[in-house]
Amino acid sequence: MRRRAARASAALGSDAAEAATRPGRETDRRRTGAARTALALASLALLAAAPRASADEPAPGAPELQRPAGEPELRGRAELRAGVVLFDYLETLDGESLDREHGVIPALSGELEVGGRRAFGRLSGRLAGGTVDYHGQVQAPTAPAIDGVWASGQSDAQLLEARLEGGAWVDPARRLAVFAGVGARQWQRTIHDTVATGRDGLLYQIQGLSETYGWWDLDLGARYAIVETEGDGWDVEAALVQTVSPGIQVSYAGSNLSLDLGARLGWRASTSWRHRFAPSWFAVAGLWGEGYRFGASAAKDVGGGQAILEPDSRTFRLGLELGVGARF
Repeated sequence: MRRRAARASAALGSDAAEAATRPGRETDRRRTGAARTALALASLALLAAAPRASADEPAPGAPELQRPAGEPELRGRAELRAGVVLFDYLETLDGESLDREHGVIPALSGELEVGGRRAFGRLSGRLAGGTVDYHGQVQAPTAPAIDGVWASGQSDAQLLEARLEGGAWVDPARRLAVFAGVGARQWQRTIHDTVATGRDGLLYQIQGLSETYGWWDLDLGARYAIVETEGDGWDVEAALVQTVSPGIQVSYAGSNLSLDLGARLGWRASTSWRHRFAPSWFAVAGLWGEGYRFGASAAKDVGGGQAILEPDSRTFRLGLELGVGARF
């Protein structure tokens, strides 16, 4: 209002001055019109900007919004694999071989891993079972014709294992990690009945037996990611494994006997390649191997002047697996 009053007073000047300065007045009018247009545009811009600014600003006392992190706090993967296992088992006593089992059996395994920025946990399991070749010395002290001769046949092997591990990343890029864990394992061994040729040239029927091995183990190892891209990953890992409280249940002469075995140090190593074929899905191929030993048990009297013991043993397994997994 004050600006309009000032302009009105200026317009009431003398007619002579107005007539004498008409060209200048035309120029003033153009300038005044341009100024009014600029003022109107500025006012509209301010009016349009004011609601937008108030919408963006939080209300007094409201908590500030946090920007979403570029990476989730937790991430994980789950895998299911199928494959084959080369199984090799050997028993020895005083350096002499007593029996051996060797063969290839199918296997199914699964793994679940959940990790954060500094640590991770892993739960895994494997089931393998099948029939392998058996070669061993006949143990028959009361039958000299066949005691100590070699017999060949087959044996059923079923191996079950589960493992829980926890680890931590060593480097900021999370390529190198160390881990430790505990596992529970069982091996059911059933040696089939077979025949053996005695020292007298006759064939003898040899009765099989059933054994169940069970033990715990503790592992300590490291894992390294050789390749880590958006679509592919390749890692290797190795661990030392200490068997804990190994034992065996033996079905002998119609009764079950329990023997304690010696705990020994073993090892485990593996490598896995993962290739993403969908946003959350990937294919996986793995190669792994392990070796472990048991010490001989003490001899246990079974009556009739006989005793039974479980000799020293070593086991080697090599596995190849293919599967599919998902990230979450």
